[in-house]
Amino acid sequence: MWLLSEMREDGMAFGVFDHGYGTPKVGNVSMDEICALRGPRGLRVQCDPMWKPAKPLSHYANEAGLYGRIKA
Repeated sequence: MWLLSEMREDGMAFGVFDHGYGTPKVGNVSMDEICALRGPRGLRVQCDPMWKPAKPLSHYANEAGLYGRIKA
C-alpha cells in the first residue's frame, strides 16, 4: 500500500509505503516500479480516486510505525 502526497516530473513520488513486511517507511518510490508490479492473476496496482485523507501524511506515517502497517 502507498499513500503518496506528491510526485515529481521525473516519476519519483513521496509518501508512506508498506510492502507488507510490517516495516512501513516514509520516503521516495519510483512510479515505474509501482506500475511494473503485478498482483494475483497479473492485476496491476490501482489508484483509488474516491479516497480522501482524513489527516496529514505525518499522522498516517506515525500510525504506520506504531501498528506496523498503514491504516487508511
